[in-house]
Amino acid sequence: MKKSLLFAAALAVSAAVPLHAKHDGWYFNELTRKYETPHLEWGKDLPTLKALFILPPAGARDVVEMAQRMNLDYAAVVAHNHAALSTDSVYAAALTGTSAYEKGEEIRAKAQAPYDVIFIANGPFTSLPPDAQFQLLQKVKEGAGLVVISKVLPYRKLFAKPLPAPEFLKEVLLPPGVKAANIKAYQFDKGRILCLNYNAPALTPVIPTDNQWYAQYENALVFLMRCGLWAAGKDISLGKVEKQGDSVNAGDAVVYRLRDAYNRILAQGKAENGKVALPALGNGRFYCDLMIPGKTFGMIEWKESSSLGDIGLEMPSDVFFQRAPFSGTFRSEKPFPAGLKLTLELVDSPNGRIWERMDIPLPAGKTTVPFEFRKYRIPTEAGYLYARVADSGGKTVANAEKELFFPSGVLSDYYQVTFGNATTFPMAMQLVDNLGFEAALTHLNPDGARQLALRNIRMVPYLTRVTISRNAKNGVTMMMLSPRERDELKKLGDDQSFYRPEVRKLWKDQVVERMKGLPKYAPVLYSLGDENVLNLAAGYGPSDLPAFRAFLKKKYGTVDRLNKEWESQHASFDSIEHRPQEQSLKEKKFVEWNDHNEYMEQMFADVHHYSAEIIKGIDSRAKVGLEGTFGGHNIEKMMEKLDWWGPYSNPIEDEVLRSLYPDVKRFVWSGYHGERGPGVYPKMCDYLLKGSVNGNGWYGTGCDFYHDILAVDQSPSFPKSFIDELQRLRFGMAQLLIDTPLHDSGVAVWWDHLSRRSGTVDERCVSPESGIGPLLRFCYRNGVGLEFVTSRTADRLKKVRVLFLLGANVMSEADAKVILDFAKNGGTVIADLPPAALNEYMRKRESNPLAPLFGDISLLKPGKYEIRSMQLPELRASKALVNPERPLMEMKNFGKGKTLLLNFNFSIVETSADAATPLDGFLRRLLENSGIPILYSLDNKAVFRVRDGQGFELLGLHADKPGETLTLTLPEERFVYECGAGYVGHQKKISVCFDASPLRVYTAFAEKQKAPSVKVSSRVKAGGNIHFDFKNIPSGRIVVLRAFAPDGREMPERNAVFNTAKFREFLFPLPYNAVPGDYRFEVMDFTTGLSGKYTVAVE
Repeated sequence: MKKSLLFAAALAVSAAVPLHAKHDGWYFNELTRKYETPHLEWGKDLPTLKALFILPPAGARDVVEMAQRMNLDYAAVVAHNHAALSTDSVYAAALTGTSAYEKGEEIRAKAQAPYDVIFIANGPFTSLPPDAQFQLLQKVKEGAGLVVISKVLPYRKLFAKPLPAPEFLKEVLLPPGVKAANIKAYQFDKGRILCLNYNAPALTPVIPTDNQWYAQYENALVFLMRCGLWAAGKDISLGKVEKQGDSVNAGDAVVYRLRDAYNRILAQGKAENGKVALPALGNGRFYCDLMIPGKTFGMIEWKESSSLGDIGLEMPSDVFFQRAPFSGTFRSEKPFPAGLKLTLELVDSPNGRIWERMDIPLPAGKTTVPFEFRKYRIPTEAGYLYARVADSGGKTVANAEKELFFPSGVLSDYYQVTFGNATTFPMAMQLVDNLGFEAALTHLNPDGARQLALRNIRMVPYLTRVTISRNAKNGVTMMMLSPRERDELKKLGDDQSFYRPEVRKLWKDQVVERMKGLPKYAPVLYSLGDENVLNLAAGYGPSDLPAFRAFLKKKYGTVDRLNKEWESQHASFDSIEHRPQEQSLKEKKFVEWNDHNEYMEQMFADVHHYSAEIIKGIDSRAKVGLEGTFGGHNIEKMMEKLDWWGPYSNPIEDEVLRSLYPDVKRFVWSGYHGERGPGVYPKMCDYLLKGSVNGNGWYGTGCDFYHDILAVDQSPSFPKSFIDELQRLRFGMAQLLIDTPLHDSGVAVWWDHLSRRSGTVDERCVSPESGIGPLLRFCYRNGVGLEFVTSRTADRLKKVRVLFLLGANVMSEADAKVILDFAKNGGTVIADLPPAALNEYMRKRESNPLAPLFGDISLLKPGKYEIRSMQLPELRASKALVNPERPLMEMKNFGKGKTLLLNFNFSIVETSADAATPLDGFLRRLLENSGIPILYSLDNKAVFRVRDGQGFELLGLHADKPGETLTLTLPEERFVYECGAGYVGHQKKISVCFDASPLRVYTAFAEKQKAPSVKVSSRVKAGGNIHFDFKNIPSGRIVVLRAFAPDGREMPERNAVFNTAKFREFLFPLPYNAVPGDYRFEVMDFTTGLSGKYTVAVE
């Protein structure tokens, strides 16, 4: 073997060069100890064990957990995954330290150091450079230990000399699912090798996250630490240890620690004469940890039974939605002796806090006793009811437990959801408690859903993925996520139209299958897919023809109506051919072409709606939507039967969704590489200020991908400044922006989906986006509120004073009448270029229904818009798209209102306007002359949004770059406060510096505000509630309560944010096992940034 490895090493020449990565990849390459978790100490006083770990990112946290428990000096090489050392993917290439060259150099450098033991923990050892493999195995040959987990190395000489099972295995517990046969020991010259043949992400196998996880994980790490010591030749035996009656024979151990199955420490101290006397334990599983200080450690396990025989808690259900009352029965196999007491404790998962406690005397001679919890506290999605029976002397007689679920079924007002989920309790505590990500999008089965709830993560099940693709025969190809349905779908060949009954049945079967066991846990949202895709060119399969005809019949009603629009002579709908789009376009049959597009859009919507109906038929509380979706969809058609949408960011569609559906959950996946780097802050600041989202969607959280929010060691992967900004949003800022409505300036845009593709009919049909984009950016810069109006929401025009028709090429007669009435009743209508030239079927009109406003303009007459210079007194541009047949700025009165046909488009003018006459100035004067006051002005560019609070204006600004400065001028002097920071002054101008954050938000009041006056309990017993009275704080304020433990540590999971319009009092519950001492609270009126501090003694 040595010869072959040396030969390979000689041939290995690293010709690669390091990639020019953009971002510091420390978080995928290093295992720091920044994040400390609760743990027990085992071998911190042992001589240092120097170890090298080669492992994938998933599970790499195990190394840090080992280092927290023992004296471990470690180095680690974190590979791309279990099979490859590196990758050249676009995400990896953006980070330093991840290229093949860099990884090769890293392992070569680390291989130079001396080690006591090397762990290949599911790491891709054989993909290391051959010279590095040789160097590491040479160390083993010379005496270093080797522990191989979840891998089989191909080098036979390593395993030529097997050894008996190590004696230390009698002093530790094997991890769950691991058998003694999975462990093999070998001698390789001077080195020891231990092969642990079990499946594991890295070091420890996957352990179910229930109430026994902490103990089982602790035990698994003890096993691995002893494996490392044995392989390194540093292992020392405890001697013979065993349980004998009411004591433990501790061998040579000096110190002991007694734990139960939930990792609770029941007793600890020194062994007396080599024995540990056991207290009364009752029934259950127990562990006795044994230690010889400075030398070794281990444990034994045993089970106890109860003198009452088989006992348990019987309840009709284990799920109590939104803390519904529950009752049950404590049952014993044998009658209760006299003098016993039952103590019931309601404990949360995963933190183990005791929220309720109930004592019940057990009636002598009986075997059952009932109990009931009507009002109770529990802040998590799941927990446990523990029962302990004790005698009159307090000695434990029996123990029982019941796993319970308390699904809230709702998201917070400002919610944070992750793509992927925490897989262990420490990871969940980091994501949920510390960072506030309360929900997770993930694929779930019943047990996965159960464990997610036990980690206190609300669930967003990923049920389907809607992809309507085109196959080689131009038919539809669908996607199924369930294996059986996917296989059955393949049998249908190229005809997978959703309207084919067999496809619909398979789709339903898929949804039902993937929903099994989920409604029990009340998912807060159901997702129908990520990156759902529609190919409009599909839809020509055999099953599409009858479906297409049925669609046309429903749309047109009569074949005569269709013939008129299609300019055809079909005798019936059954005679209609489904012609390829290319043919329709070639013959300029644009209505026919569009009808195919609408047919496919209807199919896309129908898949989602059908899925929603199935889901809501199973779970009546379900909120169904989709996320991570690209733009271009018919938003209103999609939202007819959906409850939420989380698309990829599209500035105009984000605003359309916000305006038309202000109350639905809306979020955008963020967290990609574009948000990394010096001086970079969360894009969520911009999204929330604009109002385009009301929650934070984060991609991703697995600790094993290159843009996860957590590093491979589960510390935050982003800089502290970035995380601090996310926390500022979490604790006050986001809630303030969400709860305070945007100022309605009385300006709106008419939105029509079909107009977006009208340019195919005639190049004079400019796209709506080309006009809306510049107008939207103007509104952002000038604090003007902009809303959207559609056929469905035409009643909104009652609040509108100026209506823009930008690229509004497609319009029905009914919609035209609505706009005519709007102008007649006093509204102002402004169009960029002649609107309504196509009817609602996208046929060119002979006469224009908006002729009374803009003239009878028709596209039937040949013509062409031109790009030329434009000269207006208030707007001069070197280039503009203009209508050469009409004069610029055609104004007229109509009824009580007026109209303006600009005859030019905003898109080119936005960037080509003369610096002396910018488009912003033109639009500002245009709106002011139309009765829209613009009250604020900025001397530098920024996104500026105005919101109307209760008795104050909320003024938010977002800069593109950190360090920018500007001055915001108000219409008059006001008492100004910076939200979350405090009083600024009584002034008309606000000087803003975006040094610490790109988002600065202020409130302006007519009167000076007072600091919050809060009545607070001064002394409370553990198990009680601290009462906060906010009645003196005005309504409509966002109050942030931050809690600090007696040791000074902030408890972010206990912080609270609420609106005084909804809550005037708050009870801060204390668990019965709360640490006694002085708890400090900071109560801030985030709206003004004024705060007060309070101390409460907890006994």
